This record gives sequence, structure tokens and C-alpha cells, in this order.
Amino acid sequence: MYISEISSIKNYRNLIGLELSFHDEINFIVGENNLGKTNIIEMLNAVISVGKFNENDFYDTKESIEIIFKINYDDDELGFFENNFDIDNEYEITIKAIQEDVDARLEYYHNESGVPISSRRIKALNFIYYSVSQKQIPKQDKYLQIHFNLSSNSLKRLMNEIDEKVFLTTIHGSKGLEWDYVYIPEIMDYQFPTSRALCKECASNRAGIKGKYDCKFTYASNLKQAFLEELSLMYVAITRAKVDAYAFANVDKKNGIYKRRSCLTNLPNLVLNRKF
Repeated sequence: MYISEISSIKNYRNLIGLELSFHDEINFIVGENNLGKTNIIEMLNAVISVGKFNENDFYDTKESIEIIFKINYDDDELGFFENNFDIDNEYEITIKAIQEDVDARLEYYHNESGVPISSRRIKALNFIYYSVSQKQIPKQDKYLQIHFNLSSNSLKRLMNEIDEKVFLTTIHGSKGLEWDYVYIPEIMDYQFPTSRALCKECASNRAGIKGKYDCKFTYASNLKQAFLEELSLMYVAITRAKVDAYAFANVDKKNGIYKRRSCLTNLPNLVLNRKF
């Protein structure tokens, strides 16, 4: 599935009246400075990923922004937009995206029939805006933006395009995906899933038993929901594996304090191997 054509642009920056056609594999946008190359990418990002234009995107704030674009797809993707498709070609759909004013959000319609199209369908399209490489921002901020991409389901969208044997992702970003083997590091107190998770509440409520190497949760009633939330996250991580999952916890002594395994390592049917 890909955007094959932008047939109409109204009231968006300096691109009013521009028409574009795209190849189904790769495209290059080349031109002198200030012609609108970046504006094209930012327009697509607003239409597909963000769902809203900002005030400075409006050439005239008293008028609406309207973008008409065509999407082509193959046999496996038929039905993605339910019963909406162009009359002349069932393998394409022409969509009108319109934002009435600065405070509104984009609304989407099949251009031929006028039938509304869910914004969720649009956001499910495979589009990632790599603005990170263009901005002069600290390296840490770049990592945060990359982390956002991974945790916002972008990895799932790109799986068919990636030919790698090892993937590094967040647990949230892995939802809906599967691998033969999954490795889950740092299953330790005050670290999994975050330093601000159950452990802090457990300590303040004295709801756990701290051993030398691990913690045991005593299932205090007021922390039951918090424990179930961490347990569900652990479940997501483990069930990404089709063959086997391995959880790691390096128990040692640092600054006179022992690092302990998370209480989740005491779940039934987990095999503990201290020699690994």
C-alpha cells in the first residue's frame, strides 16, 4: 500500500495547487531551497500520522485546508478501507482530508462517495517522519524521539520491510509481534518495568519481603491492581516468544547494597538458572 498521487492541495503553506505522483518503491524530492520540499513531507506527516495542521500551516486562517490523495494497494490489502474504493479501480481509493479551521482536527472522506473514513485507518498506514536527522538537537533527545517511534507501534508497521535477525524494542512496541526467541534484560527491583513502578509503592507500604537475592510480593490488597499491571506487561514480553523466552537479572553487590531480582521472577513455571 502506498500513496500514488496527491491531486489537490488547498490552503497549505506554499504548496497550493501542487500535484504530485509517486513511484511505488522509491521517490526523491529534489529542488532549490525554499521551494517546499520539506513542506511536502510535513504535510504528509500531518495528514497520516498527526491528524491535525497547526496555525502556521494555513496560508489563510479564514479558509480550510483540503488535501486530496490516492492510495493504491494489492490483493492482500483489499478491504482495508472496508467497502470504500474508487469505481474505476478497486485497488485504489481517493481520500479527501479536510481541516475546517485552526482548532479543528482533520476529517477524512472517500472523495467519490463522501463516506467518512476513520482516522484510525489513516494512522494505521506505514508512515514514519524522520525529523530527528534534520534537527540540531542533543543526542539524548534524538534517542527519546526514536524511542517514541518504537513504542508507538511503528516497529509493527515496518516488520515486513526489515531484514534483521536481532531486534531491540520496548515491550509496548513489541505488541502484536512474535519471534522465535525473546530475551528480557534487567528483571530486577526498581528497574523492571521502570524505577517508579511497583517496587516504590511496595516499599512504602511494606507489602513485600526482601531477601538477599530477590523480593517476594505479599499480595497486599491495596497494591493488587499495580501488581496485575506489571504482571500483564511481563505477560506481553514472554508471549512474544514462539519457542522460548529468557529473562535476565544480574544479582550482585553495588555500593554495599545487593541488587535483587524482581518479585516477578518467582512466578510459577519460570525456571531459575543461576549458572547461566
